[in-house]
Amino acid sequence: MNNTKKFIRSRRISSILPWLGILGVLILVFSLIMHGFLLFFTELGFIANFYYFIDEYNWVADRIMFDRELLITHARDKMVYLAMTISTVLALINTATRGAS
Repeated sequence: MNNTKKFIRSRRISSILPWLGILGVLILVFSLIMHGFLLFFTELGFIANFYYFIDEYNWVADRIMFDRELLITHARDKMVYLAMTISTVLALINTATRGAS
């Protein structure tokens, strides 16, 4: 099991994630009501940006961990961690530059 699945399945995180989702939906609805569609669509763009990079990381991690003889190998866990770090940094930079313009 890779680090991402361990992170999501840990008890502390799995008990907090639904509340973060509810809080995120409330913030989106509040921004739509109070500030209109412009801020709402901007926030949806940020969410889509992070989803794109998370999906890209999962795709890269699956390709790195794939082995023809075994379905999944943990011999390249350091490369998966490096891919996760690079993907996180790129997502943050991309979001910051899109928000500034």
